[in-house]
Amino acid sequence: MIAVRIPNEIRSYKEKLLLGLTIRQLAFSALAIAVCVPLYLSGKHFINKELLGWLVMLAAMPCAGFGFVKYNGMPFEVIIYAVIRQMFIFPARRELKFNNCLREWTETTRQEDLIRSGSLSRKAKKKAEGEAMQGAYQALLGMIREDKRTASGVRLYG
Repeated sequence: MIAVRIPNEIRSYKEKLLLGLTIRQLAFSALAIAVCVPLYLSGKHFINKELLGWLVMLAAMPCAGFGFVKYNGMPFEVIIYAVIRQMFIFPARRELKFNNCLREWTETTRQEDLIRSGSLSRKAKKKAEGEAMQGAYQALLGMIREDKRTASGVRLYG
């Protein structure tokens, strides 16, 4: 029985040219050889062979990266651009905020105790009631935000 192999996603098909390598892989492999062989031949008289071996591998790494590395459908140069952009061009500015719930709750209960004790004037009592309601409302919003942040099991910052 003759079977024709058809890739699952036709757009991901790459034609193999030689030794199972794509044109891109073959070109960058040839470039790596063109860089590393002269480096080795010219350096074997001046540098220790172990150090020279590391230098040759270090010189071949970019060629191998550009030819063979693909992550989430992105070639190596796009990955490098994305990393540079993320880390240096547009770094994330995160603001560290502390939410001291205990302080908010103690202030709220203190104001409620003052209202209940009756030791305040009518105007101060009305103001304290408003502040107590506002503090309770802010504490409730903080708890809701905290639940939303940790609902997926991942703690978000900010």
